[in-house]
Amino acid sequence: AMFGALTKEKGHDVLLQAATLLAKDLPALHWVLVGDGPLRKDLEKDATRRGLMDRVHFVGHVDEPASILRDVTLAVLPSREEGFGSTILEALALRVPVVGTDVGGIPETLAGGGGVLVPPDDAIALAEAVGGLVRDRGRRERLAAEARGAAEAFAVPRMVEAVLAVYRSVTHRVGGP
Repeated sequence: AMFGALTKEKGHDVLLQAATLLAKDLPALHWVLVGDGPLRKDLEKDATRRGLMDRVHFVGHVDEPASILRDVTLAVLPSREEGFGSTILEALALRVPVVGTDVGGIPETLAGGGGVLVPPDDAIALAEAVGGLVRDRGRRERLAAEARGAAEAFAVPRMVEAVLAVYRSVTHRVGGP
C-alpha cells in the first residue's frame, strides 16, 4: 500500500513503473494507493495503459490509515521529496515493513530498522525491493519484528524534543532561563 497525496513529489508514477516490472512474475501482487490529488486521473490513465487496473486500486482519502495498514504486506513510499513521513511510523507501529526512498525524513525514520531504502526515481530498485520482500517471507517477518521497536524508539525522543521546544519557546517569551 502507498499513502500520500497524488502529487508529483510522492512518486506514484515510479510505483506504477515498478508494478509493471513485477506484473508478470508476481501476478497476485496488488497495489493499494491511498490518497487523492490533482494527478489521480493521469495516474489512473497510466495504470490503464499499463494494463494494471485489475491490480492497482485507487481508494481515495482515508481518515484512518491504520484500517488499511493492518491488512497489507508492505507500505511503499517512492517519494521524490518527503518531510517527516508519519505514515511510516504508523506502518512500523503496526509491524508493517516499509520500502521507502532515501530522501527527506524517510532515512531517519527507518534508521532503527523495519524497512528498506531505495534511491528516488528508480523503478527498477523499487521493484527489486518490493519483489524481494514479497517473495522472502522470512525477511519480511524479521523486518516486521524490528518495526514496532523502531517506531517506539523513534517516536519517544521526537515527542520529548517537541515538548522541550515548546517549553523553551514559552519560557523565552516570558523571560525565563
